[in-house]
Amino acid sequence: MWRRAADETSGAIALGVARCERLAEALIWLHSPQGSTAIPACAKQGNTAIPACAEQTRMSMSPFFERCLDGLVYELFFPDELHARGLKLFAETARLNPPDLAAVPEQRKLVRLQEFFAKACEGHAPLRAMLDDLPSLEVVRIIEEAGDQTHRPPCEIKPVEGSAPGNPFLP
Repeated sequence: MWRRAADETSGAIALGVARCERLAEALIWLHSPQGSTAIPACAKQGNTAIPACAEQTRMSMSPFFERCLDGLVYELFFPDELHARGLKLFAETARLNPPDLAAVPEQRKLVRLQEFFAKACEGHAPLRAMLDDLPSLEVVRIIEEAGDQTHRPPCEIKPVEGSAPGNPFLP
């Protein structure tokens, strides 16, 4: 029985590592010239606020993806501490299935990242809750204090003016 549980955990971590790569690719793309100039789905033709909208979208997602990657690294190095608290970031990231940007057309990449971000951050999303809980672990506090980091909110959705109810990015 314990072997089955260990196999399931290692399988979730293996799948999670692939998803971790996707989050890293998302961050790289968001900070690339293509990502920083992408016209987001929230922008409408002729909207003079397109640059502000693109920057706001990118600035909302980047810290969240960074926090996700931090959490995955913590789980990789401190699985016992995180699992004892019910924090299984690899499994949840795999379940959410971040987009594989290599397979997404350039003009759809930001939209796909926005969809993933909204799903991962909505209300009581498990991934958001797990990331919120990370600072309660002593190992995480020690590492983050040693790096002189302040607690970053893992998810901050800033609705864009004129966005549709329930989706802060789409008109």
